[in-house]
Amino acid sequence: LVIAGSGCPHTALFKPMARFHLPLANEEETIFRATATYMLAQYFVKTGGGEADFNLERLRDLYRTIQEVNQAMATRVRSGSTTDSSVNAIVLLDMYAKALPYVIKQSLEELRYLFKPFLHSSDSPEKA
Repeated sequence: LVIAGSGCPHTALFKPMARFHLPLANEEETIFRATATYMLAQYFVKTGGGEADFNLERLRDLYRTIQEVNQAMATRVRSGSTTDSSVNAIVLLDMYAKALPYVIKQSLEELRYLFKPFLHSSDSPEKA
């Protein structure tokens, strides 16, 4: 929560997620929240006249940048800390940042069935 509200331009994308924080979220919940937040942001981009990224390409790029931020932050915290607990917290966050770009498509497909009521019948996997 502190990182999201820190004023860092690279972590600003986490502000909406911090507002609706889910303590002890697992990987599936984190991926859902990250993509839902991103897609809502893309809705606002589109309605504001911009070009929305509904293929999640920029989301992958954002998380790759977050990996770099996490590494730099862990290095700085490690140099000023006598215990590993603070660094371990950053490492845990970084695990999500590393996983998300690679598992996002598969993870979202695993959630597809939950959205069946929203899908057109022609988009249904049963009819494919």
